[in-house]
Amino acid sequence: MTQPNRMPSPHAADFSAPQIDPAAPVTFRLDGRRLTGFAGDTVLSALLANGIDIVGIHMGHPLALDETTAPPIALKGNEGQPDLSMPMALCPIVEGAEFITCAPKRIRTTLGKTLGALGTLPASLDLDLARGLPPVMPWIAGTPEVRVSADVAIVGGGLAGMAAALRACARGARAVLIERAPRLGGLAEYFGKVEGEATPRDMIGTLVGDLAGHEDAALYLGTEAFDLVDGQVHAIRVVVENGIPRPQRIAVGARHIVLATGEDERLPIFPGNRLPGVFRSAFAWRMASRYSLWRGASAHVHSTTNAGYRMALLGADCGKEIRRASDPRGNPQTRFIEFAKAYGFPLGWGVRIDAVTARDRGLAIRHADAATGRPAQGGVEADGLMVSGGWQPDLTLWLRAGGKAQWQASRECLVPKGHMAGVVFAGSAAGYKSQTGCVQSGEAAIDALFSGRMRDISDPQIAPVFETPDGPLTIARPAQRGEPPAYLAPGATLNALPAPRETGLRAIFLRAGPPSQAVTDRALAPLEAASAVHAGLVPTEAASLLCRERVILPRGFPGPPGTRTTGAPMPDALPAFLFGRFGARQTLWTLTPAAKRAFGPGCMVFVNSDDADPAQAIGVVVSQEGPATQALIGTGYLKRGDTAFIRDGLVAVPATLAERIKSD
Repeated sequence: MTQPNRMPSPHAADFSAPQIDPAAPVTFRLDGRRLTGFAGDTVLSALLANGIDIVGIHMGHPLALDETTAPPIALKGNEGQPDLSMPMALCPIVEGAEFITCAPKRIRTTLGKTLGALGTLPASLDLDLARGLPPVMPWIAGTPEVRVSADVAIVGGGLAGMAAALRACARGARAVLIERAPRLGGLAEYFGKVEGEATPRDMIGTLVGDLAGHEDAALYLGTEAFDLVDGQVHAIRVVVENGIPRPQRIAVGARHIVLATGEDERLPIFPGNRLPGVFRSAFAWRMASRYSLWRGASAHVHSTTNAGYRMALLGADCGKEIRRASDPRGNPQTRFIEFAKAYGFPLGWGVRIDAVTARDRGLAIRHADAATGRPAQGGVEADGLMVSGGWQPDLTLWLRAGGKAQWQASRECLVPKGHMAGVVFAGSAAGYKSQTGCVQSGEAAIDALFSGRMRDISDPQIAPVFETPDGPLTIARPAQRGEPPAYLAPGATLNALPAPRETGLRAIFLRAGPPSQAVTDRALAPLEAASAVHAGLVPTEAASLLCRERVILPRGFPGPPGTRTTGAPMPDALPAFLFGRFGARQTLWTLTPAAKRAFGPGCMVFVNSDDADPAQAIGVVVSQEGPATQALIGTGYLKRGDTAFIRDGLVAVPATLAERIKSD
């Protein structure tokens, strides 16, 4: 089988050392479909190489397959056991393996089943997304198989993380470094260097070489840290034993923890921003550099950041046609743009993406004036659209551990608020941009943990006259009828920019409320929370409350001290910071909704149907099993048989309190 999205001979320097071996083909099956990849591929990269880049249909439009939407997988026969499921983006392909996606599929016709068996089904996993994506981490409630003790646990293997590990070893401490990627270095090569610094590849090579000489530094590569609780970093990786892949949960306990988690690239908000073929530029760079992946022969690059232009330059070096490069900034200056001019790319300033629609295997891209929103003449058609919408520090583990966040207007992003004993940030997650700043901040983080004092850090930057500062996240407009959604961010929660408030008879029929309610009472990923604040859907002063109540990670609920169980065992539940959120004796209830509807974790429970302010909520949905919805509710508000209202988007659904499951 051909691999249409594989670059046969990458020419760009960044893509010259992929981790795959084209001389070692590997054949495997997923959901019965026979696929071929190369040694070094993950299941996700092999799917993308084979042109399978759709998860399913959401709200009437295809949803792109990427690292944030890839469903869990298991070996055939193990799909009913959550503890044996694996992250698709971490699981290596193995000759002869048969994998199953751990998610409900759409019901196919006889013809569809026949085409699927023949391997000719359209490029989709064909998941049933009527209720959204399935839980992406079914392993979170499992018991760690490997427990590791260390003096310092470091999450993130970029420049800051490696420097922190080396500094810890120099102090005689044992360090454990956890990195999701299969190799160290992070995005340093993607961002480049400032004058006077070594090349990123040289700097990475030096740090990797120094780490190799330390017995007190343990490296866990290809390992995703997904939780931070009670001084332990919980992570998962996939190991291959006797030719069989299996998940392995790891818990690293440490007195000191360094979060060198880097930054997430924001997604510009416009209708069609998560169609297949729309990629964030950093994700596109990772796929190309690690797996020689590039979708199609042509691309449009739209960037509000300087580094985003690198994909245009690298694509041209690999023989790809760059149809256009555009930017919402008025007259941006950067060395990358000067290179783009030298390549002769058509350039456009002061424009944003207005909407994108699918055209066969390509995209039709419309622009608008960035200042006025007035549609621009003409458009671009290309196989792919690479976008760069700016950067948000990765606060995922911090928020899951109960840390606070606040909106920083000068950087237009969420940043950590306050302190957490034994936990510090380093590198770009702490706001440093240069290689020098990242390395020094990693060293300084260790010094601060051990001595309590943070030393000065040098973070050299190119002068604004030569490098225009990155622009803000661009927000076009909500999707109009028939257009694909304008999602707030990548991820599994699938929150979109709310449609304009209905008027006239439709408003009476739908009982539509204020548009902001569509995000203020639903679970959000950290990047979505930042986008919601940036889009004005949530006031900046409410950012801290939004993060504490919406960035939800269901996990095994141990219960606070003194809890007792009556009836069914405690299901998946909320982070520890919600203990006591609804009073000292909050109670877990089973509710029976009046309407058949799926409620995700984070939907708020209110006394009255008109209430929408999270500060007035009496509870929060924990999970849903079949028709039963389970919610944490404050004691004293309601009793068995009473009616509460679960707010999901614009709808407040009445629900009867049926059974008390667990209380303080």
